[in-house]
Amino acid sequence: MTNGPKGRAEVEAALIVATAAMCRERSPASVTLRGIAAKAGVNHGQVRHYFGSKAELVAATIEYLEEPMLGRLDTNTPEASAEKLLVSLIEDPAFTRMLGWLLANEVEPSSVGLRFRFGREFIAQLCREGADLQAATVAASQVMVVCAGWPMIRPLLRESNDIDRAAERALDDAFVRQVRAIAADAVAESPTSP
Repeated sequence: MTNGPKGRAEVEAALIVATAAMCRERSPASVTLRGIAAKAGVNHGQVRHYFGSKAELVAATIEYLEEPMLGRLDTNTPEASAEKLLVSLIEDPAFTRMLGWLLANEVEPSSVGLRFRFGREFIAQLCREGADLQAATVAASQVMVVCAGWPMIRPLLRESNDIDRAAERALDDAFVRQVRAIAADAVAESPTSP
């Protein structure tokens, strides 16, 4: 392991990248700390040293995968942000898999939620566009449920129903329209100030 990453920042980055890569291929439940360390080119003891647990490493990897999503919020409408979130999660199922694994393994939802910045930023974006806080929170929750759920259900439908690529694209387009409508409705239906 002499050619592996050196120093805290390099080791942490290598472990996060390895975790994301492995969770793209299979369930986080089947990914081991030893496997992650081997893929990262580090000693498996460094995982616990730098992250403490598999759950903390997975949470850090979720934050890493979330960064590109956050960048898409800065210049787009809420409708476009909702669409880009859905497309991002369809293209890279690792985020959804890891988030589901964390919540299914009795990790305190509030600790995950505090680290999940997309939700907070999306609510703020909806509010800037005119939605009140309650409408924005409900809409953001609906968008995130659809966006996180569809990448998990999509492969099941495809495999169990022998859906061809054209039908799959049509389903994806329908979900894009749905998340865009949820975001637009939050702004349109909010009471306006007198």
